[in-house]
Amino acid sequence: MLKFLAPLLCAATLFAEGELRLSVVDSTGAPAPANGTLNARRFATDAKGTATLLHLPNGAYTLNVSRPGFASQSAVINIVDD
Repeated sequence: MLKFLAPLLCAATLFAEGELRLSVVDSTGAPAPANGTLNARRFATDAKGTATLLHLPNGAYTLNVSRPGFASQSAVINIVDD
């Protein structure tokens, strides 16, 4: 049975300081530790499925998140000043 990660960006928050806070959960809302890329920058979430990426210049980014056994998810996000 193919499982999907629930909306990965539902808890993502963007700040004008060039910071992305990301929370990854499965379809039940349980934390889902995962790996990802933001453009070419690799990251991994912690055991709670959260990650914070700092020092991001304003602009468009492609966010990719994956976890074995789940369908990968991707989205284009924009970081802009308020």
